Amino acid sequence: MSLTGWIIGSMAAYLAVILLIGFVAGRGSASTNEGFYVASRKLTWWQDSFAVFTTAAPAAALTGTIGLFYTGGANMLGYVVAYLLVSPVIYLLIGTRLRRIGARLKYQTQADFAGRFFQSPLLHYLTSVGGIVFLVPYFAVNPIALGLVLHATTGTPYALGVALFLLVTLAYSYFGGLRAIAQTDVFHGFLLLVFFLITVPVLFAHAGGFGSVLAHDTGTITNPIEFVTWVVYLGLTPAVWADRCLRMYSVVDDRNIRRSAISIGVTLGIAGLSFFLLGVVSRAIIPGLSPTTAQTSLAASLGKAAPWLIPFYIVSLWGGGMSGLSSGMLATANMFTKDLYVRVWKPLWADFTRPDAERDRATVKVGRAFMVVVAVLSAVIAGPQPTFIYFLIFITLGSFLQFVPMFLGGLYWRGASTTAVVVSFVIGVALTAYWTFVTPPPFGFEAGLAALLVNALLFVIISLLVPDTAGRQTERDTIRVVATTPFEDASVNGTGTPAVSLPGPVTPSP
Repeated sequence: MSLTGWIIGSMAAYLAVILLIGFVAGRGSASTNEGFYVASRKLTWWQDSFAVFTTAAPAAALTGTIGLFYTGGANMLGYVVAYLLVSPVIYLLIGTRLRRIGARLKYQTQADFAGRFFQSPLLHYLTSVGGIVFLVPYFAVNPIALGLVLHATTGTPYALGVALFLLVTLAYSYFGGLRAIAQTDVFHGFLLLVFFLITVPVLFAHAGGFGSVLAHDTGTITNPIEFVTWVVYLGLTPAVWADRCLRMYSVVDDRNIRRSAISIGVTLGIAGLSFFLLGVVSRAIIPGLSPTTAQTSLAASLGKAAPWLIPFYIVSLWGGGMSGLSSGMLATANMFTKDLYVRVWKPLWADFTRPDAERDRATVKVGRAFMVVVAVLSAVIAGPQPTFIYFLIFITLGSFLQFVPMFLGGLYWRGASTTAVVVSFVIGVALTAYWTFVTPPPFGFEAGLAALLVNALLFVIISLLVPDTAGRQTERDTIRVVATTPFEDASVNGTGTPAVSLPGPVTPSP
C-alpha cells in the first residue's frame, strides 16, 4: 500500500474509533443542562488533565509551535518552563476555588463567577462576550492546520480536509457534550504521548544522536523578553481560557483537581520538551527554512527521515485539533446560551411553572444550534487558507491573559474592587487590540504581555483608590466562604461533606 493509502486508512480507522467513543460516552448527556455542558460535574483527574494537555497541544502546536522552536531555539524554552512549572500551579490555585464555587452555586461559565462575585451585570456581559470573541481566532487554527497538512501529504483538496475535520468534531460534540469530549480527549492524549515518545528518538537517531544535534544549538537564551513572554503566556492562560474554566467547574472533587494539576505538569512538560527537541532536530535534518515554511518542518523531517511515521503524525494532528475545537465550541455555546440568550430572551426561563426538564432541553437545544454556527464560522475563516496560524493563536492567548487579574485577584485578594476589575479589563483588552493591529508595544514586548502589565498595575492602583462599599464586600465574602471551604456535593460523587453555611445572601445587588 502506498503512503497515501496508509494515511487515509489510518485516518478512517481513527475517526471511526473517535466517533464510537464519543457516541458511547455521550449517551444521555443531552437530557439535562448540567449533563451536556459540565458532564454532571463528574470529571475525574485524568479526563480533566488530558483535556488540558490535548487542547494545549492541538494541531497548530504540531505545526506552528514546532516551527517557532525551529527558528527560535532556546529562546522558546520559556514554553517548557511555563508548562512544567507555572501552569499547573496557577491551574491549582484557580481551579480548586472555582470548582468549589461551581459545585455549590451551580456556576458553569466565567461570567457566572465574574458577574456575581463582583456584583456587576456589566462585567458579566463583558466577560461573556469577550470570552466568545477571544475564541473566534482559535476556531480557525485547527481546521487550517489540518487542511494544509492533509493536502500536502495526500493531495486531498484543502476544503475537503477542513470540511471533514469540522463535521466529525461537530458530530460527537453535538451529540454527547462534555462527556463525549472528555472521553475522546483521553484517547487523543494517550496517542499524542506515544507519538512524542516514538518520534523524538527516531528523528534524533537519523540526525546523528542527541549530542550531534544539540551541539549546533548551544541552549543560549539570546532574547530574554521572548523567553519571559512564553513563561507568562503559557503559564497563565491555561487557567483562564474559557474551556478550561468550564472543565474546572466539572471536576468531581478537590482531590481530583489536585491530581489533575500534577498530571497537567507532567503531560504538558513532556509536550513542551518534545516541541523543543522536535524543533531543533528538524532544523538539523532540513536546515534553512523560513519562519513561514518552518511551520511544516516536522512533516518535512518525517518525510525525509521516517515516512512510516507520517500516518501517526496526521492522526495526532487530528486528535489535538479536534480536542481544541470541540472544547471551544462547547464553551462558547455554553456562554452564549447561559450568559446571553437566557438573559435577553426570557419568556421560557422566566416561567417557573414549566418543568425543569423542559427548560433544560431548551438550553441544550440552543447551545447545539450555536455549535453549528461556530462550525460554519470556522469554515468561513479557514476558507482562504491563511498561513498566519500563530498570529491567530497569539491574538487568543493575549486576549485571555487579560482575565488573569480578575480571577487571581478576585479569588485571592479581598481588596479587589469592582471598578478596578472593569476598568483594568477593558483597558487591557483595548491595548491588546491596539498593539496587535495598529502599532507594536514598546520594549519589544508581545501585545498581550504588555497589556497585562498595564492591566495588573491599574487593577491594584484603582482597587486601592476606589475600594468597594462594605455592602459589596459582605456579599463577596459570602462567595469567598464557598471558595475557601472544602465542599463535596453528595449528589455528585456519592460521598459528600456538609454544605457550607453561608453568612449572608449570595444574590448580587441590582
